[in-house]
Amino acid sequence: MKETGFLLFRLAMGANMFFHSINRFYYGPSAFKDWMVTEFETTFIPSIATSIFAYVLPYLEGLVGISLLLGIRTKLGLIVGSIIITFLIIGSCLINKWDWVGLQMVYAICFYLMFEKYEQNTISIDKLLRIKQL
Repeated sequence: MKETGFLLFRLAMGANMFFHSINRFYYGPSAFKDWMVTEFETTFIPSIATSIFAYVLPYLEGLVGISLLLGIRTKLGLIVGSIIITFLIIGSCLINKWDWVGLQMVYAICFYLMFEKYEQNTISIDKLLRIKQL
C-alpha cells in the first residue's frame, strides 16, 4: 500500500511540475522571461542571469515533471526539482515575496519526503527496467 501512496504522490508532483512548464510555454517563454526580468530588476542579479534562468526553467520543470510522471530517473528528477526550488526560494527572498517562499517551502518538503521514501518507488519505469540510480 505504501508503494501506491508513493506512486500517487509522485504523479501529483510530476503533474504539478510538468504543467508549470506547459503553462510557461503556452503563454510564451518571452513573456515569462520579461516578467521575471522586471521582478528582479531591483536586485543585484544581472538581467542576463535572470533571462537565462527564466529561459531554462520551463525546460527543467518539464523534464522533472516527465521524470516523476513516468518514474524514470526518479532520483535525478527529485534532485533537480529540489535544486530548482532552492533557486526559486532564493529569488523569492531577494524580492521579498514571503508568501511565495512559504509555498516553495511546501515543494521543498514534498521533494524531501519523496527522496526520504524513495525505496517505495516500486511502481515505476526505473524499477521495471532496473535503472540504476545515483
